[in-house]
Amino acid sequence: MTESLRAKHVRKLCQELGVNIEPRGVAWLLRGPGVNLLVADLAVITRDDLLPKREDGFLATPKHRMTAKHRNAVKGSRAP
Repeated sequence: MTESLRAKHVRKLCQELGVNIEPRGVAWLLRGPGVNLLVADLAVITRDDLLPKREDGFLATPKHRMTAKHRNAVKGSRAP
């Protein structure tokens, strides 16, 4: 897929997911539910980039929820 076709595909994905694309100089600002990205090239964006993220950076979808065991392990590994 050429760069222009990838950029066109990203524009379509943004529209489907409710993400706005705003020009910012030589870059693009992508803003939507759980998405706030500044990129130089739309062609490098993937669908995962456009999915809502939680504050900790994980995807906010049920398939990516951490179990209590994993959550406790992560909490225990962080410095106080």
